[in-house]
Amino acid sequence: MSATNGITRYICQLRKLTLHYCRHGGSSQGARTFIEGDLLRLAQQHPEVVWEARVRHNSHPFVVAEFLNGRTRSVGLKNLPVEQIAEHLNNLRTSSGDKIQQIKKTTITKRPSLQGTWHPFLNTAPASPPVSATPAAAAASAAKASPPAAKKQ
Repeated sequence: MSATNGITRYICQLRKLTLHYCRHGGSSQGARTFIEGDLLRLAQQHPEVVWEARVRHNSHPFVVAEFLNGRTRSVGLKNLPVEQIAEHLNNLRTSSGDKIQQIKKTTITKRPSLQGTWHPFLNTAPASPPVSATPAAAAASAAKASPPAAKKQ
């Protein structure tokens, strides 16, 4: 392989692949065909990975991948044809086992907007004090707000 993930050479991060299938179930037909035909060829092409096939009665087929970093990933193979099973195994074989992280790009501009930056409360009305219905209520609220005047003697 031309890609290097080590200092000088490629190090496969997959340690073990275990293919679970049922001998009689209809959903395991593609997995059984893959094991009979392509599994031996794949194991010979990639000796750095431990390949294992296990029978599980009355269950749908799935594959469990164990990576060097200690993580495991499982993929369901229910009713899949041989080509898609091979594609799933190849994806697991070439992946690193780390969690998938979303790459976020920050936007940097040389010309910021003249209108200002957007924020969630941009188009909302500003908060205003409540309007009194009658002049007497306005005078009463003004009297409560101002401190009482001291009497001169």
